[in-house]
Amino acid sequence: MGILKYLLNIKYSYTDLIFDPLDGKTVTRWVLMLPGAGCSWAKQKNGGCHMCGFKHETRKYTFGLRLPSFVLTKLFNEGYEVIKDKHPDLLALFNGGSFLNDKEIPRAFQIDICRRVKDTDSIKKLLIESRPEYITAEKIKLLTSQLGGKKLIVGIGLECASDEIRNRSINKGFSAQDYEKAVKTIKDNRAQVLTYVFLKPIYLSEREAIEEAVESARYSFSKGSDYVVFNSALVQKGTKMEELYLKGEFTPPWLWSVVEIAKKAHNLGPIRIGDFNDEPAPIAGPKNCEKCTSRLLDLFKYYKETHDITIFENTDCDCKKEWREKVLVNT
Repeated sequence: MGILKYLLNIKYSYTDLIFDPLDGKTVTRWVLMLPGAGCSWAKQKNGGCHMCGFKHETRKYTFGLRLPSFVLTKLFNEGYEVIKDKHPDLLALFNGGSFLNDKEIPRAFQIDICRRVKDTDSIKKLLIESRPEYITAEKIKLLTSQLGGKKLIVGIGLECASDEIRNRSINKGFSAQDYEKAVKTIKDNRAQVLTYVFLKPIYLSEREAIEEAVESARYSFSKGSDYVVFNSALVQKGTKMEELYLKGEFTPPWLWSVVEIAKKAHNLGPIRIGDFNDEPAPIAGPKNCEKCTSRLLDLFKYYKETHDITIFENTDCDCKKEWREKVLVNT
């Protein structure tokens, strides 16, 4: 039980406020990070996404092994004790891989967590994440049948609409056709789809990254995604992205680029802008100049909670001219 004592001493359970684009209101989200066995794709030879450092984090906690269901249930119970006075509306489960893969998270716990959500009055929705290959009608029906009418949301990291970019710049290991099949399976079985779109994969210019992100959101909505979350490039250790960053061949996006995407995609459908931090902690992330970076980050926090796009209308800084020039030049 030593690992359990260790995990209980880290911040794996917390709440924050986010705007729910489907319900059109601000809700309390409970984030519960569980130590899975690690992403099966990342364990394969030549597998793993070029920007993802989760495989190193999960290996640190579980040594790549699947923990017993009762340990994960204990973490759920202890985590809930920390946040129960916040009365969360949404439980977001992150395990650094695919929640629906029985080799990463025991099926017994998958079922148990749904039953516990059903029995927790304040929680109305459960968000999990999975690669497309583990999304089956059988599994979605199994989980929704245990939720007692509460909503299941399945997050899929499509990252970008282009198969070429997804394979070359991200190494995602699946196609748009795989994504579309998974979306249909989820929707046919009365669950909802969250699609993650990635801002600035390696080998793309700033302008290309903006265009690809907006087009990917448009594509996702056209295929049935209920909402889209834009995640900006965060440089994590042990990744291909870090390798290029240290060589000076990659930089995370400007915050002005994230603003541009928020403005262009705001009316495409329900969207959110992801946080600018992650686990493991990145060594670099989106920024502007020293004068305006903190101010922009505060505005994104406000946007995350309110979805008020007008807060970006009068934002300006001397560095915005430099950003415009770089975006226009890097075609």
